[in-house]
Amino acid sequence: LNVRSRLVGGELNLSKRDDLFAGTPPLEALRFMASCCASSPGSIIMSTDVKRAYFYAAATRPIFIVIPSEDWQDGDENMVGQLNLSLYGTRDAALNWARTYSKLLTDNGFVTGKHSDQNFYHPHRDIVLTCHGDDFTAAGAENQLLWLKKVLHTAYDCKTEFLGPDPKKHVQELRILN
Repeated sequence: LNVRSRLVGGELNLSKRDDLFAGTPPLEALRFMASCCASSPGSIIMSTDVKRAYFYAAATRPIFIVIPSEDWQDGDENMVGQLNLSLYGTRDAALNWARTYSKLLTDNGFVTGKHSDQNFYHPHRDIVLTCHGDDFTAAGAENQLLWLKKVLHTAYDCKTEFLGPDPKKHVQELRILN
């Protein structure tokens, strides 16, 4: 049984803001990745799910929330709190998270895709990667993907699986984007 729950903000959309866009990669990105893997001997696929991803992204504007009763400390009953980190349900949370993971990847040698900001390529390690929300999917040589796993796990709390030919080291079936 896989039960998930999270605190979600309910920010009202009172004004049009074109600057809050955070895109998603096209489905073809996953198809391309599978094709790259199938046509490159020794390539495997890595899937990483970042837990509570938006909480890694700093809030970029003042946002105040009513403190949930489950989190009250003495005196909090009539107080509000200012967010330091992005919260699911706020209008700019996805954009803040995209900026956060993009900086991590480019700081580690990845190049952002020309037509989709959620697709990346590492020219020296020959890794292709796509990010959909908090789910990273990458293809490349196993030793290079182990390097990428270390990069992601150093920065975030993650769950990673490898899809490959060796049933002792790799899963034989992978669920991506549920």
